[in-house]
Amino acid sequence: QLGHVLRAVMMTLAYALIMVIVSPSIALATVGIILLFWLALNKIIHILNKLAVEATAGEVSVSRWTFEYLYAPRLLRLFNATDYASDVINTTRDSELLPGRKIDLLAKAIPKAVELFTVIGAGTFLVGGYLFAGDNAKTVIPIFFVYVLILFRLRPLVKAFNEFRVKIANILPRAKIIAKLLDTKTEIVTRKSGVAFSGLKEMIRFDNVSFTYPDTESYILKNINCSIPRGNTVAIVGP
Repeated sequence: QLGHVLRAVMMTLAYALIMVIVSPSIALATVGIILLFWLALNKIIHILNKLAVEATAGEVSVSRWTFEYLYAPRLLRLFNATDYASDVINTTRDSELLPGRKIDLLAKAIPKAVELFTVIGAGTFLVGGYLFAGDNAKTVIPIFFVYVLILFRLRPLVKAFNEFRVKIANILPRAKIIAKLLDTKTEIVTRKSGVAFSGLKEMIRFDNVSFTYPDTESYILKNINCSIPRGNTVAIVGP
């Protein structure tokens, strides 16, 4: 991709030089038109980047919930939660697929937009130039044809630029996640109080322990007293 972009940059500079040598004023007008088109494409690239973030987040959620639920089939059957797990996985899968489809649609629409812009721009350039030239049309029209030819030659270069930008927009969200995983910075935590944990020696004991979920007043557990000896597993099961 970088090779394509570098070749596109060199060819664009060469065409720009030809345009400036032939007619600086028309070259300036052409640059203005291309800049407007570039700004419009920037909006599309911004939307693509946003959709790529959503698709990446959905992809991560699909992997997480699939791993969580498929590795706990016994618990799912125990809590009668197989349908719930299926709904969660399907919902997160939709959150990944929908932005991905929009990305594919926009990525396919950009080359069509470039082609449409080139054809309309070339036609407008020729007709407008002919009307504007007046009596000098016979001498000006050949110059306009040179610019139209350059405009069509610039089309694959603009396409190369935008393909590169679209791929970067798709890659960046995933690259950010990988960068976080590879980040080797560690936080230094200083303990100011409490007792150091030296390992579980005998048991865990609960004395009058109660529990409620946030924003509710009803107790899920109330005044629980129990001991869990070391090496044992205890499950609290209920609605």
